[in-house]
Amino acid sequence: MKIPKIMGRPKAFKSPAQLLGKINKYFQDCFEEDWYRTEQGQVMPRLDREGETIHKQVKPFTVIGMCNYLGITRETLRDYGTKPDFSDIIKRTKLVIEQYKQECLYDKDRKNVTGIIFDLKVNNAWKTDTQDTTKEDKIDAYFNLLEEALLNEYGPK
Repeated sequence: MKIPKIMGRPKAFKSPAQLLGKINKYFQDCFEEDWYRTEQGQVMPRLDREGETIHKQVKPFTVIGMCNYLGITRETLRDYGTKPDFSDIIKRTKLVIEQYKQECLYDKDRKNVTGIIFDLKVNNAWKTDTQDTTKEDKIDAYFNLLEEALLNEYGPK
C-alpha cells in the first residue's frame, strides 16, 4: 500500500523575484497620477519640469496594507522573512515602510503625529529612553502609549 504524501498549503511566492515584483506593484499602487482641470474645463495630468507625469501618494505604506495586497497574513510575511532567499527583501521592504512613517513625523502639514509615534514604538522597536526594560515595563509602556493616543484622539472621559 502506498502512503500518500502529506502536503501543506502551496507557497504564496515561488521565487524572491516574484515576491519583489508584487511588493513593487503594491508601492506603485499607493500612488496615482495627479490631475487638474484647466480654465477651459479640460482635465490634464500635472507635469514636472522634464514633462513627466507627477504622481501623488493616495494610500500610506503599511505592513498590513502590503500583506492584504499580497494576499498573505503578517505571520506568513514573518515566515518569509526567516527564509534565506526572501529575508533581505522582507527586511528592506519593512525598512521602506518605517522610513515612510518616520518622514511623516516631519510633515509640516500633519497636525497629529501621536499615532505614528505609537506605531513606530510598538511595531519598529523605537524607544524614547536608553534604559533596558523588562517585559512588564514594555507592557506598561504599551498601555500608556495607547491611553495617550486615545486621550489625544477622543479627549478625557
